[in-house]
Amino acid sequence: MDDGALDRAETETIDSCTAEGGCAFNVNATRYTRVRLIGKIVDSVAGIKTVKLTVRKGAGGKPLQTYQVTHTPDANGKVPSEFRFVGGDNAGGFGFTKPIVLEAHEFMQAKLEVTNFENNTNLLIVTFSPHDPVTASLSITPTEIEVGGAAHLAVGASPMAPFSIDPPTATSFGTATVSPATTTKYTLTVQQPFPTTSVGFPNPPPATGQTVHPTATTRSVTLTVKPPPTPTANPDTKGFQLQLQPDTGFTTNRGWFLPFGIPGSSATGVKILAIQNLSPYPIELIGNGKTTDDCFEGGEAMVRLGKLATTTATELASLYGDPALYPRTIGACAVIPPGDQPPFLLQVAITYTW
Repeated sequence: MDDGALDRAETETIDSCTAEGGCAFNVNATRYTRVRLIGKIVDSVAGIKTVKLTVRKGAGGKPLQTYQVTHTPDANGKVPSEFRFVGGDNAGGFGFTKPIVLEAHEFMQAKLEVTNFENNTNLLIVTFSPHDPVTASLSITPTEIEVGGAAHLAVGASPMAPFSIDPPTATSFGTATVSPATTTKYTLTVQQPFPTTSVGFPNPPPATGQTVHPTATTRSVTLTVKPPPTPTANPDTKGFQLQLQPDTGFTTNRGWFLPFGIPGSSATGVKILAIQNLSPYPIELIGNGKTTDDCFEGGEAMVRLGKLATTTATELASLYGDPALYPRTIGACAVIPPGDQPPFLLQVAITYTW
């Protein structure tokens, strides 16, 4: 016996039954799936005497649909060895007038009984188990970052339901940290947790007042990645992006440092004009004579910059003196929320004269 969703032409074969006495199968389908039943019976030895198909609610419920046919030997004593059905005749028999359809809004059973001319009976019983919808939720914070920044995905799915994220993203306890180089759309797909032996069907449009639940639910979010802003410059100034490296020798606070200097820049008048924070976290710049141990203490020669914030002339002077000459080492601490992993690099943009 085959079954197929009414909104597509192909069929799904439940199984064939050749065991003596009969077979029983369970099919998992989303609630309100409508299934059309068609069948083929073969007995090339003893012929096919009677075929009866009963559709009922549950295993012992009242029959909702019954179809039956009885064959007799022809004038030559021959009996049919094969019988196919595709529908009913509106009079309790098989025919072509109306498709045989069941709707899996509750547990439904289709029972096929076949008796041959030796009065041996074989059964094929298929129980349709309905499942309710799976749930899915996906959000991202923030929805926009600079290149090199990071965002956090929050993933939700029905208990025990398998899910996947495209592009592939590893999650831990329903969260993931992502840092794509370009604008990226993330799609979460949650599947109905059917047993491995199940067959699931797509759904046709629901009838009035019904809710059809798909076998999978998807949610999507988009993370916009902006290129870093180009520092404002005039013919006498230039911009440079510096990636501060982690310092492994810290005692109290983690720090990131990197020397900044342009070859041949020892001439009089070359100086730093501004520093902009391009990192995903607020940072605290470390001034002359200070170390990472002085971060977050609110003292002099320490300047905190939020994301994309730029130093003022006064702040720069408090860090490195006036003028803020280079070459020099640029150092910073980062304000990292509890539970976040420290970034490998901190990125700043430096505007300078040359």
